[in-house]
Amino acid sequence: MNKFTSLTIRLTALFIIVLMMISCGGGGGSSSKSNQLSVRIKIDQNSFRSLDPRLKVNGYSISHLLLEVKPQNDSTVAPVSQNILSSVESNGYVTLELTKNISYLFEITAKDVSGNQLCYGKTSSTISAGTNSVNIICDSDDFSFETKLLTGVAASGLPVSGVVYLKDANGTVVQTNINPDGSYSIDTTGLTPPFILKAEGVVGTTPISMVSYTQGGSSVVNINPFTDLAVVMASGASSADDLFDSAESFRNNLTNESVTNAVTQVTAIFDEFFAELGITNFDPLGGSYSADGTGADGVLDYVGVNISGGVVTVTDKTTGESLITSSVSTVTSNTISGSVVTTISQYVTEGPAQLTEAKAFINDLYTSGTRGAFSNYVDTSMVWHNGLSRADFIANSFTPSSSMSIENFQMYNRISATEMVVYFYAKSSNGERTPTFQRIVKKNGAWYLSGNGRMFQRQSNPISAKFDAYNGTTTYKSGIKLYAADPSSQGIEVIVTTGPGLPSNGVRLVPGTDGEFEILPADRTDNNDTNDFFFTSAQQSAFNSAILTKGYALYTYTAYTSADTSSNPSGTPLQSLTENVRARSISTSTLQSNPSAYFINANGVSEQNLATLLSEGGLSESFTLPSNEVLYGFASLECTDITGNMYWTEISLPISSSSVSLTTSEIPSSAYSSLDNCVFYLSYLSNSLAGYSAGWEYRIADGTVVTPSEPTDAAILAAAVSEFDISDILGENSSASAITSDLSLVTSLANGTILNYVSSNPSIITNAGVVTQPIFTNGDADVNITATATYGTASETFTFSFTVAHADATDTELLAMDIAGFDITDILGSNTNSSSVTSNLTFITSLPNGTTVEYSSSDPSVIANDGTVTRPSYTQGDALVTITAKASFLPTARITVTDGIPTEVFTFEFTVPHLPATDAELLALDIAGFDKTDILGSNLSTSSV
Repeated sequence: MNKFTSLTIRLTALFIIVLMMISCGGGGGSSSKSNQLSVRIKIDQNSFRSLDPRLKVNGYSISHLLLEVKPQNDSTVAPVSQNILSSVESNGYVTLELTKNISYLFEITAKDVSGNQLCYGKTSSTISAGTNSVNIICDSDDFSFETKLLTGVAASGLPVSGVVYLKDANGTVVQTNINPDGSYSIDTTGLTPPFILKAEGVVGTTPISMVSYTQGGSSVVNINPFTDLAVVMASGASSADDLFDSAESFRNNLTNESVTNAVTQVTAIFDEFFAELGITNFDPLGGSYSADGTGADGVLDYVGVNISGGVVTVTDKTTGESLITSSVSTVTSNTISGSVVTTISQYVTEGPAQLTEAKAFINDLYTSGTRGAFSNYVDTSMVWHNGLSRADFIANSFTPSSSMSIENFQMYNRISATEMVVYFYAKSSNGERTPTFQRIVKKNGAWYLSGNGRMFQRQSNPISAKFDAYNGTTTYKSGIKLYAADPSSQGIEVIVTTGPGLPSNGVRLVPGTDGEFEILPADRTDNNDTNDFFFTSAQQSAFNSAILTKGYALYTYTAYTSADTSSNPSGTPLQSLTENVRARSISTSTLQSNPSAYFINANGVSEQNLATLLSEGGLSESFTLPSNEVLYGFASLECTDITGNMYWTEISLPISSSSVSLTTSEIPSSAYSSLDNCVFYLSYLSNSLAGYSAGWEYRIADGTVVTPSEPTDAAILAAAVSEFDISDILGENSSASAITSDLSLVTSLANGTILNYVSSNPSIITNAGVVTQPIFTNGDADVNITATATYGTASETFTFSFTVAHADATDTELLAMDIAGFDITDILGSNTNSSSVTSNLTFITSLPNGTTVEYSSSDPSVIANDGTVTRPSYTQGDALVTITAKASFLPTARITVTDGIPTEVFTFEFTVPHLPATDAELLALDIAGFDKTDILGSNLSTSSV
């Protein structure tokens, strides 16, 4: 009996009334229709509310509500067993066909998803025309209801990473986060239908906003481009945001009929795809829908649907070709057909398997490196990849690391059936996630990096900035970051970039430092920004309009190897490359209204004074990450003197951290008197590949001279520990996650800084760094080492985490593992139990880790030492035999034994039944007591008969 079956208080809130009504339908088997009754099982809706997994007993959700109807007096009548939780009709009835004049046992059982019984009840009744009802009570002391949930999947080929908003008839808005697989659930208890839903977030790197609708009668509402287009069409709105934001203006147009008709019209646009893929009766709104890249969802991996300003644009994502451009009102007159349907349908069919292969390839490339040299992963036909030739690309290779992981893997673009561009996050051990694109090709059954053919690097990202000036003013700006580089030094003189929001003649990028290009000063909108082009309101409108219309803003980078003295290009371009930007630019008013949602906040920036900054040798700040998802970040301190010379330091900002320290050690003291200002930046890249940067300016009043002063203890300490990390104390260990030898705990740093260490588990790692590996059976051990750096009155604490690998197993431990599951059943052979052994036993003589087993029998004549069974004769009777098994661990590689051989002894008892009696034995038994007295009859003796 499990813990739920002891519930004894009857739950009057749950009862089942079996209503018997004569029916002329149904019946089967040998019974005639006149012998059948249509039995309707009624669920009390007032107390039961609804039949779904949200019902609870004692806090456990019901997964099965099983009704069993068992005939008691006729074995020819089949029993009925039905999970009415899933088959109940909308009006609360379950209908069964039963046979009249049969006594039935009715049982009701509720179970949770793990099979635990929550409550149970039973009763008996004979089914006849006069039977009106049968009451069944499910015993429980606590029956409760979860809130009413609305569930579904929000996806556009890939799951939406973001939020689902629901607006009810009264304008009340609730929201919930979308799960990684695209599923969501919203509690609608207390809300008034009908509901308008909006999924907002990103799909891959593309921002998205889509709507759906329900009048409240459905518990499943999906949100996808099909529902988005249908609901926008039915409502008369111009876009998803227009509909959701002004729902009261469009509600009267939304009904079950109008939305259903619109869904039918929208899906008809894709009929050719559905026919090719064998999809029938597709219901994007309330049907089964998974963001798994198959079927109709797979079509959306390759076909984009965008609505803006009342215009619908359907594009082929693989080529960028426009398939449909139409007003919302006339879009249903369009269809997609021809070779694009055949090609994309092939991609949908083959895509999931190929994507699985591609993910395995990328995971091996970054984490395992099973092919050996990096060159074995690169297609021999590769020519260029982001400005690197194949040889340079291989020379700039990376080393696979088990601490690296691959996240958010997806296909970004399909080139052909065997070539694609994939996008993913390469996640490091400190939580930093680097967004990465790789073009890969499949040849001879294996995948390779194929290179993207780009002779130079280019990248465009929306950028938003918040700048706190030393005089107390705060400025917000938005624009586009234009990045380009010539890593192979091909002599590129100028790169002209054109695109939405930029001047009609483009923006010129010229060589800067380290092969990277900067915006020509004459083309900048801000003299302090070398790569950020900040928009005017009109330029920002043009940029966002392109994204709303097409789903992306297209930028073109054209590189020239010759230019005049004014950096105007001349001659034939080296190459032109395009770049699709998918994230919208955030308006300055939106940034200003909610800066914590977009910018990293430095909690401790208070005094922005350059003299103080220099005298303290830098700054240390705690920070709070924004609500946006952070891929990676960096902190920098950039100082400029009055002649334009710059000094800066920049460090990675692990998203697992909450504080940062930067020093001014890179600024020579001779430059102090000529410094104009320093800016402290906290910047990051979001999952939509938009950049956000918050800056705080440090400046002195005009004419003030900064005098170098003796550095403080804190400044000296900060400089000393700026490069100190876990790699400095690893010793001969290659990784902190697999420690096998002593650590090398350095006790002093530059400038006289002292280090002391404290271990969280000195039995594994002492305070001096001596390592004792845990025994094999205890497994690996996690240990934290706290290092305290001290200089004068200043101190700073670091915590490093290590995993100490367990020692190799001893002979005794290997023996224990071998015999852990060894018992009598392992040697029974074909015998079913030890009390009736009739065939040979199977004596296992070796176990997996090297243990050997020897056997000896208490009666070898019955069970030999090799397990052979000889059954005793009938007259000998059954035999009880004891088998002694001796398990010893002595691997063959061992030559000498110095500490004894670990041994374990087992005894097993077996009963061997005797053989059947032979004729001779039966005769002997029969005549054993036979003599003359058996035939004397009534005579008293043989001498007087």
